[in-house]
Amino acid sequence: ENVVENVDFSSSAADIVADENGIDIKSEGILNSSPAYVSVWAGFKGENNYTVKLNTQAKEDDVAKLVKDFDQYVTGNTDLEFEYKSNGKTNSLIGKLDFLESEVNFPYISWLKKKGEFAVISFTGRNADFRVLDIKNLQLTTSNSVSSGRAIIALEKGAPNEVYFSRLRAGENDAELYYSSSAVTDKKKNILGYADIVKVTGQLFNANGLISNFKSSTTSTKSSLTLDVNVDKLKMSNGEVFNNFEAHLKCGM
Repeated sequence: ENVVENVDFSSSAADIVADENGIDIKSEGILNSSPAYVSVWAGFKGENNYTVKLNTQAKEDDVAKLVKDFDQYVTGNTDLEFEYKSNGKTNSLIGKLDFLESEVNFPYISWLKKKGEFAVISFTGRNADFRVLDIKNLQLTTSNSVSSGRAIIALEKGAPNEVYFSRLRAGENDAELYYSSSAVTDKKKNILGYADIVKVTGQLFNANGLISNFKSSTTSTKSSLTLDVNVDKLKMSNGEVFNNFEAHLKCGM
């Protein structure tokens, strides 16, 4: 139990093989409430020398125990493949999330994917002090588009999030996008809201979800939004489209 904070894995049997280099453990079981296959190799030489592989079709609340707020954007089962390697003071990770059997709603980019529609996120990166995942190669692939970028994903409450796409083509978008979100706290570190920054350049950006989501988040919190936009076309929440739109806006606190 509690193999990682808030994550339990239970199994009735395991295959164990050991040699002079290390020990290899493979097992099928239950990750929190989702069926999973786990493989762990631990080396006898060196410090922090191990590899963990995970394959699971996970419910959104189980993934949310690994990635903060995941269940706010995804509903249903996600096929998850994950490999984490540690060697001394260095580590690396490779991951893939298949959303075919889930609904995905990323409001900041106005992208809604229905269950049964193809969408995969793949990435490589590293774990930075167990506070964030530092993703260097992020790719979002749908049935008709590919978007590439990088990200910093919070693993703990209050840690910053950051996403950059050199070309975001999900939904109606076709633009370069930078997004960051940092917690606004009081002296006791209680979260009062979030300071969000969005920078967009390119051909088309659908701002419908961005505006709607910010309106709903600011009704009872101390949140702010800084928006820098320079696009050929900007689609607003009322369906109106602005051509050759350039603006710098700050709303909220």
